[in-house]
Order: sequence, then structure tokens, then C-alpha cells
Amino acid sequence: MSSTYRYQIPVEQTQWKFEGQEECIQATMQSDQMRQFRTRLFTRIVPTVKDIGLWGQRVQKAYADMGVLDFATIDAEALLENDARVAEEFDARRR
Repeated sequence: MSSTYRYQIPVEQTQWKFEGQEECIQATMQSDQMRQFRTRLFTRIVPTVKDIGLWGQRVQKAYADMGVLDFATIDAEALLENDARVAEEFDARRR
């Protein structure tokens, strides 16, 4: 799966303008935290969109353009089962 994402928030869509803004946005978009966030996000979104039948050519092209099309091979049901297991373990430790 791609570790390089090509989705960016255009500067003109942000609220603030300041000197060095472009460099700050680039640093944020390329940070490890943002990469992890995107991976977690698209790991859920892409297979779910495919599973619910919204997997047309335009959607696939958009995901390919963003570099996240490979996430379509993830088993969304297995992810949900794992989430439930982790939540139960977490709750059991809190009791």
C-alpha cells in the first residue's frame, strides 16, 4: 500500500494567511502523524465504500489519484470484528 498520499488542502481553502504558511502546510501534510491518520482513515473508508456498492470508475479513479486504492483489498468486516474485540478488552480492564 502506498505510504505517499497526494491529497492536500488547498491554501486558498484555509482561513488564515501568514508568511511561511505554505511551508507549514507542507510540513504538516508530510508528517508521520498525518501519514498515520490518513492510513487509519482510508483503511476504514475505502473498503467500506467498496462494500456498500459505491465502487464506480470515478470513485476508483479518485482513490487511485490519492494513492489509497490499495486499501480496497482490506477486509472491512475483519476490522470491525477486531474493533469490537479491542473495545471489549478495554472495557474489561476498566471494570
